[in-house]
Amino acid sequence: MYEEHANVTMYNLSPISWFVLRAIEYTNCNPIEGFACVEGFSDISLGLLGEFPEEIAILALNENFSKFMFNDDSVFHNPELAKKKIDEIATTFSNDEETSKAFSKIYDIIKFRLAEGYDCANSTLLENPCLVLQNFKQAFDRKSSNFHDHAKERGIRAGEDILRKVEHDKAKYDELNELLTEARLVSRVRDERALLTDLTAMGVIHHFLLECGKRLIQ
Repeated sequence: MYEEHANVTMYNLSPISWFVLRAIEYTNCNPIEGFACVEGFSDISLGLLGEFPEEIAILALNENFSKFMFNDDSVFHNPELAKKKIDEIATTFSNDEETSKAFSKIYDIIKFRLAEGYDCANSTLLENPCLVLQNFKQAFDRKSSNFHDHAKERGIRAGEDILRKVEHDKAKYDELNELLTEARLVSRVRDERALLTDLTAMGVIHHFLLECGKRLIQ
C-alpha cells in the first residue's frame, strides 16, 4: 500500500519538478517562474469553481442564494453566524431543489477535508464554517471575472517566456517543451491526489480520533 502510494506520488510530482529543475539549469530562471508555467492547467487548483463548475454556475445564477449567503460580511469572521447560515440553507431553499442539491453536493464532499496542512491534528472545513463561506464567495468572484481563463493565459505566457530563452538551442528547446507538456498534462492529477486522498483521508481520520476520544470519556 505504502509503495503504491509512493509510486503514484512520484508520478504526480516528478514531471513538474523535473521541468522546473531543467528550466533553472538551462535558463537561470527562478523556481517561481518555472512553476508559473503550469498555472491554469489544473482546474481544481483554482478552488471550488474549478472542482465544481456546474454546481457553482447554478448557485451563482441564483440571486436569492447570493443575497442569503453574503448579505452580511460578519459571516466570514464569526463562526457561529457562519454555521447558522450553512445550517439554514436546507430549509431556506427547500422549494428550490436544484439550488439545494448543488450546495449539498459541494459541502458534503469538502466538509471533511483539512482546512490547512496535512496533519490529522489540524481542523477540517466542517470545523471552520467561515472558511467554507469564504471559499464559496471566492468561487463566485472568480466565475464573474473569468479567473480560470486569465490564469491559463498567464501559464501559457510564462511557458513561452521560458522556452524563448532556449530557442537558439534546439536540443534544449525540445527537451524543455516536452517536459512542460508532460507537467501540464499531469498537473490536475497531482492536485486531485492532494484533495481527494491526503486532505480528505487526514480529515476523516481527524474526526475518527475525536469520536474515539469522546466515547472513551463517556
